[in-house]
Amino acid sequence: GQVGCVDTVGSARGLERLHRKRTAELLGSEAIIAGWMAGEVEAGETMALWRELVAGPLAMVVNVVGADVVPVGGGLSKAPGLVGYLDEAVRVRILRKTRGPLLVPAECGADAGLLGAAMAGVAAWGGGLRSASIRRKGWPRRSRAGRTGSSCARHWRSGG
Repeated sequence: GQVGCVDTVGSARGLERLHRKRTAELLGSEAIIAGWMAGEVEAGETMALWRELVAGPLAMVVNVVGADVVPVGGGLSKAPGLVGYLDEAVRVRILRKTRGPLLVPAECGADAGLLGAAMAGVAAWGGGLRSASIRRKGWPRRSRAGRTGSSCARHWRSGG
């Protein structure tokens, strides 16, 4: 992450740096999150600060682009309860009310960026999602009704 980039704080490494600055304690993100979940005070204070630092910029982006859903990827998205914890803070800062979660764990896996780039290329230059390389990866997944089963592909196709 660049200076001033949300990822410098919002990522797993950013969480570790934040905790180290606060406590002078060198812990990995998994240990910080485990401490937070176990009710440890230092880890809880780091997580509260992390949430404050990340929720504001995310809410601003949501307010500007009007996103209905924000997929959260990366290692931290796999931590139980963490996406929901951040979602609560983002939703109180946005200008509209939502019925359900705004931030959700990403479903596209490690190839999400590659899939998004392929879909953007198809949208820009035409063609279809029938290439052999995409079919080999199993994208897009199809349900019995013939609809796309992947939420990221479904969201892309709906113009979101």
